[in-house]
Amino acid sequence: MPAHLGYVEGRLEGEKLTIENRCYQTPQFRKLHLELAKVGTTLDILHCVMFPRPEYALPMFG
Repeated sequence: MPAHLGYVEGRLEGEKLTIENRCYQTPQFRKLHLELAKVGTTLDILHCVMFPRPEYALPMFG
């Protein structure tokens, strides 16, 4: 992942916005993408997508 996308700060509708992105790999998953967004002090969002390797009978999770 490009370094400038790993952590982003800004403002959204006057509230502080932070976004953290992480990517991982395992023997079963070719890509695990986790994103945590925080808006102000009242809203946290977790976004997770997992892409399995074709040799494993796993669904794509999102």
